[in-house]
Amino acid sequence: MDRFKEALEQFELSINTNPKISVYYKNKAHTLEKMNRFEEALNNYDSAIQNNPENSDYYYNKAYTLDKMNRFEEALEYFDSAIQKNPEDTVYYNDKAYTLVKMNRFEEALKNIDSAIQNSLYASDCYNNKAYTLMKMNRFEEALQYYSLAIEQNPKNSNYYFNKAMTLEQMNRFEEALQNYDSAIKQNSSNSDYFYNKACTLEKMNRFEEALENYDLAIQKNPDDSVYYNNKAHTLEKMNRFEEALENYDSAIQNNPENSFYYNNKAITLKQMNRFEEALDYYDSAIQQNPKNLDYYYNKAITLVQMNRQEEAMTSYNSSIYNNSENVNQDKNRIEQMFFEPN
Repeated sequence: MDRFKEALEQFELSINTNPKISVYYKNKAHTLEKMNRFEEALNNYDSAIQNNPENSDYYYNKAYTLDKMNRFEEALEYFDSAIQKNPEDTVYYNDKAYTLVKMNRFEEALKNIDSAIQNSLYASDCYNNKAYTLMKMNRFEEALQYYSLAIEQNPKNSNYYFNKAMTLEQMNRFEEALQNYDSAIKQNSSNSDYFYNKACTLEKMNRFEEALENYDLAIQKNPDDSVYYNNKAHTLEKMNRFEEALENYDSAIQNNPENSFYYNNKAITLKQMNRFEEALDYYDSAIQQNPKNLDYYYNKAITLVQMNRQEEAMTSYNSSIYNNSENVNQDKNRIEQMFFEPN
């Protein structure tokens, strides 16, 4: 951060010396953006534009910042200004398309990606982005075709294989998905998400031992990601390796103690082991982290019923009503069935 502050001071000196040089404002804006000081960055992009309104990159950079701030409509206006100034730059169309995808305006996104492809001799990123947009539209076969085109143009880019693998997984074509995860890993073996996603696919195929191996590789690459431990624990639970599952839920909680799901998942495992009192403690922790989730009250109540503590189960049910009055009707029947099971 000190480095950024020093840079800002230098840009201020340059601007004070010669306030008509637009690039000084652009560089200052870029630094402010890195510091997440977005409003100030926008002001400096405006100054850059004011001093040189013909530079298309300034409009593009402002659009990119607005996109980061989720001010999508304004971002589109500045992407359009950049394109108007320089209609040959594929990046402008590409990034405008990405903003449109975030807004679920997929058809418009496709048109902009096609414009990017038309203006680019090396359009692998454009093909990848078009594939991603088609995937979001559930046009999976077309998406695969464009991922293949991206790979054909740039077979060294690991993300293309990874994205293709995820699309194949959505189509339940798991073996092909695994092949593409392997290709992604071959190109970039340092990316933990590749191993993690491969593990998830193997788990769906009930190839649990292989899934565990890949979860371990993901954790080895990135030991701070709580999701890896949570999913590994879930796989171990399916294998009835409950003690190991608990250890991994503990690691997930340690890495992200704010995530209520991890406490709930650990509680479910403890309940399966008939360690009911401990399970109740973890349901309480889940509820404390997220009192709006009805499932936690339901799971706690189920456990209390199994312990023949019906009154406390009803208290848990009543708490769910109190804390979730707007949502409780959809789950009321499910919860009440606990107390009125047929003989």
